[in-house]
Amino acid sequence: MNLQQAKTLRTYVRKSLSDYAVTEGGTSPEEMMYLANLIGLTDIRYVAEIGLNTGYSAHAMLGERHDVRVVSFDIGSHTYIEAAKKLIDDMYPGRHRLILGNSTLMVPNYADMEPVEKFDMAFIDGGHSLGTAFADICNMRRICKSGAIVVMDDTTPFRHYGKGPYKAWEQAIWDGIVEHSEYVQDGITRELPTKTGTHVWAAGFYK
Repeated sequence: MNLQQAKTLRTYVRKSLSDYAVTEGGTSPEEMMYLANLIGLTDIRYVAEIGLNTGYSAHAMLGERHDVRVVSFDIGSHTYIEAAKKLIDDMYPGRHRLILGNSTLMVPNYADMEPVEKFDMAFIDGGHSLGTAFADICNMRRICKSGAIVVMDDTTPFRHYGKGPYKAWEQAIWDGIVEHSEYVQDGITRELPTKTGTHVWAAGFYK
């Protein structure tokens, strides 16, 4: 997926939800391209994500290869969640599952109750407090393979919405939960986020 394809897909999804007031921006075109290319360049087939929202990220990953499946955990507070899910099911039938509820409860429940196939990749775009973001990182580790790729959204320390996820990611590195690979700021790899960044995500591997 190139950037223009990501933008076109994002526009299509947004238009499909035009009957609803979409209250969050969702995954950027640059990050959609990044996620799709991770799928395209690896043997990832089974992805868990926290935060479905409009479904931009799920569309990017499911649309890259026909053998990819995605399980999305979402708190379900948006009025358009059912419409977003229906669009995904229409476009990628049988390849997506949505689990509604607070991720800090639902991911551990999933790990405890399901004889789960371990995930190859985790994408985390959930709550923005330090506590929630760190819990999401730790809980997703339980349902992922050792060495699974993990992408953490909104690791933007100079923006109010990114302070918690950034600190959580740094704590996870310190605690030996993840091995850090890179920060990507507005589509460009950085050693560390800078004050000019508006959309930063981190990538690494679960240890």
